[in-house]
Formats: sequence, structure tokens, C-alpha cells
Amino acid sequence: MKREILDCLAGCDWDGIRRLAEKRKTILSLLFARTFDADKEIRWRAVEALAAAASVWVKKDPAYVRDFCRRLLWALNDESGNIAWMAPQALGAILAENHEALPEFLAPLLGVLELEEENSVKENFAILGALWAVNRIGPIHSSFAAQAAERIRPYLQSLHPEIRSLAEEGMRRFAKSSDE
Repeated sequence: MKREILDCLAGCDWDGIRRLAEKRKTILSLLFARTFDADKEIRWRAVEALAAAASVWVKKDPAYVRDFCRRLLWALNDESGNIAWMAPQALGAILAENHEALPEFLAPLLGVLELEEENSVKENFAILGALWAVNRIGPIHSSFAAQAAERIRPYLQSLHPEIRSLAEEGMRRFAKSSDE
């Protein structure tokens, strides 16, 4: 299955990912492992593929997807001992497609934005990932966007250009979605 997953990722074949997901729910773990790939494109495609695969399993076994999302959140915790650089992005992609089925993960995702910036590289990566995730979810989930904007606002003053840039993008996206 690993080769089939890689082929789907290389070709951005999300329907292929869904077909593979129909066969085995362990695809979520296999895809998350790809978020550590040396190839940046494969890492990001694995994030996108997680959303497609989770959308299959949230209908079949929502408890399994909830457990997977809990593991993503746990990976962000210092106590976990993990360095899950793409965990917030993975969670954000899953929630963007499945936020109605998994609403209990929206607040914990926002909670990542309470980390102290500049404390560690891991925390800054978590903040970057959470900002990316929140930016993706906010425009499609209006009540979440209002909460997210409040959490993002302090990062507009960040000393880190990437963090500041993602905060600015989020504020623009949320303002645009509230105008529509």
C-alpha cells in the first residue's frame, strides 16, 4: 500500500487516496508518516491526502478519526517527545473537510496559538502550522473565524516574518469571507 500511496501523492490523485482509504483505515497513519518525507511537495500532498482519507473514515468509523486527531494534538505536546512538524497542518486539513463531524477539535487547534512565540523552534513550527490550519478552516466556518481572528491578532506583531505573514494572510482571508 505504501507504493500506491506514494503514486497517488505524486499525481495528486485524491480519488485514488479515497479508494485506498476504503480498503484500510491505517492509511491515516501511513499518510501522516509521509509528512516527514524529505520531499517538501510530498509532505504537503500528504497533508491534503489526509483530509481526503479522513473524510472516508469519518463516515465509517468517526471514533477512529477522533482518536487519530487526538494523536495529532498529543504530538504537539512537549510531553509526547515527538517532533511532529506537520501535525497542526494535518489536523487543519482534516478539520477543513470534516469540521462538522469533528467540532471538538476546533478549540484545541486554536489553543496551539497560545504557545509562547520564540520559546523554541518546535513551538514556532507549531504556531506556523496552527496559523496555516486556522487560515484554511476560518473562511469556511464563520463562527470559528471570529474566534480565530482574536487568537491571530497578536501574531501581527511577531518578530518572525513567516509567523507575521501567516497572521496577516489569516486576517485578510477572514475579513474577505465576512464581506461575502
